[in-house]
Amino acid sequence: QDFRILFLTRRYPPSKGGIQTHCFQLFSHLSPLRKVKLIALRRNHLMHLIWFIPYTFMISLFELAFRRVDTVYFGDGVTCCLAAFLRPLSRAQFVVTIYGLEMTYSHPIFSHLIRMGVSCCQQVVVISDNTRRIAVKAGVPREKIRVVYLGIKPLVLPEERHQILKAKFEERYSIR
Repeated sequence: QDFRILFLTRRYPPSKGGIQTHCFQLFSHLSPLRKVKLIALRRNHLMHLIWFIPYTFMISLFELAFRRVDTVYFGDGVTCCLAAFLRPLSRAQFVVTIYGLEMTYSHPIFSHLIRMGVSCCQQVVVISDNTRRIAVKAGVPREKIRVVYLGIKPLVLPEERHQILKAKFEERYSIR
């Protein structure tokens, strides 16, 4: 339980989406196993990044300065832009998950900051073989990359509810 993770993400419920679901599930599964401090933006609009990125930087700086962190996990490449500024101050492991789109931004400043941040991470997790190709093309060394395919724990319905839904489906589509 001593291993400490600083989990930084700009995509987290109640906002909805695949990254939000992934970050929520990852945090939910890690928390019982390790000490995890979550810093999450729980709003959809990108304008919130104006305050969230500096806030996250300050919290991270404090945590790293007092050596409270063994691993800094960035929930995506955008949040990972902070790694370039935090890495020189810490011996913690830096890890990021890349979903793909963040490595293809055309804005030169954001693209540069993201690539700089990703280059500071010891491990770069990508969600598919295609995302690996995008990351390599963007300059991420192949040996840093690990492909971890996304998956979900399926919802298991009680048998009674399952039978009701099955019957309705079969009736609606005239199949068995």
